[in-house]
Amino acid sequence: MPAILRDQLTQDRDQDQFPVPHDPQALFAAGVTDNGNHLFWITTPRTAPDTWCITVNQPRDRDWYTFDGTLTDFLTAVLGGHAQVPVFPDDLPDGASPSLRPPPGPLPRRHRPPAAGGASTPRRYAHGPAPWEEAHPA
Repeated sequence: MPAILRDQLTQDRDQDQFPVPHDPQALFAAGVTDNGNHLFWITTPRTAPDTWCITVNQPRDRDWYTFDGTLTDFLTAVLGGHAQVPVFPDDLPDGASPSLRPPPGPLPRRHRPPAAGGASTPRRYAHGPAPWEEAHPA
């Protein structure tokens, strides 16, 4: 799915249909709202995923919003009512308790348990490359 979105964003940018404020090849889909807004990590610098900022598109429109912070910072600010995202509805959050739902079906095993002695091991993804590797193939 991320590659499909990147290809569409690149095509839109090349045809000047919906200007994208960031290089589409540096965007990696992180989520989607009920209204159709896509949230993307801006995957630069590639080697520092803990510093990636967030950008959000306005569905069926030309507007984008970029948040200078991590995905955790973004969710905390928006759902806590501390940041207003212009491409989101004005009444968000609407007073209801925000919730996050995992996708349906079993969740993939994301990493190995700690090695003997308690030392952690690097993350290995059960279903192919890590997200940032898939976003930027070698």
